[in-house]
Amino acid sequence: MQAKVPLPWLPLTRALLRPPVGELTESEAVAEWGYRRPRILADALAQHEQFKSLLEDADVQVDMLEAAPSELVDSCYACDPALVVPGGLLILRPAKGARLAETDLIERSVHEMGLPICGRILDPGNVEGGDCLWLDANTLAVGETYRSNRSGILQLRFLLPSVQVLAIPMVHHNGPEECLHLQSIISFVDEKVAVVYMPLAPVRLLHALQARSVQILPLPLEDFDSLGCNILCVAPGKVIMASGNASTVSMLEAAGIEVTTLEADDLMWVGNGGPTCLTLALERRSTV
Repeated sequence: MQAKVPLPWLPLTRALLRPPVGELTESEAVAEWGYRRPRILADALAQHEQFKSLLEDADVQVDMLEAAPSELVDSCYACDPALVVPGGLLILRPAKGARLAETDLIERSVHEMGLPICGRILDPGNVEGGDCLWLDANTLAVGETYRSNRSGILQLRFLLPSVQVLAIPMVHHNGPEECLHLQSIISFVDEKVAVVYMPLAPVRLLHALQARSVQILPLPLEDFDSLGCNILCVAPGKVIMASGNASTVSMLEAAGIEVTTLEADDLMWVGNGGPTCLTLALERRSTV
């Protein structure tokens, strides 16, 4: 049975992906898009296909959207322009101006797929999917960041009257040009187990996890910059994450978590977006 909301530890059964597009110059990549270096598109496309195969091997139905126009180089991070909520999807509103066109693309795509749209975040609100994390079926944590603002969070509360929308103020860290989402610092890997990057973890988030008896696995410090905290749970105790995070893999395996890694620097690392960023989790199966 499909869960009312896609709690991030439930078995993932259906996901939406969008392939990477666009190649940037060095100056465009760093100054305009906040990338670590230009993406090699051919490599990114091959890595995206490998990621799709890993999902399908985990019995996930993958809906592949058409490629966005080449100027929308962040569009492969499919989790950001929409959010699955009880009854359908909300169309969100990215704070990064170059991504605003993605909202019309995702709205058209989900409409063509026959999926219900429950509402839309409007100016001056901003919410990105990377800042949204379901803690339980009735509680949505939302990072208050440079990408998701107070107006957007208030709109979420209006659109989701039966849900507790828990605002989680985040830190400045490296500033507005670098993406720091809530999901940059926490990933569930099982029903009551989450990996957390403790140096940037808001106390409000830690209290919310404690109240739900969630076991915290502190991310090894050396793995944060290599996206070690961005982990996609495809079933309870079964995850996909970026390669190059040996300490985190060892920690997870010692905790009984089955880990699959993907070498995907041109897909993930260059744009600071890991497996959860690439994936709009449309459906997860209830285990109750």
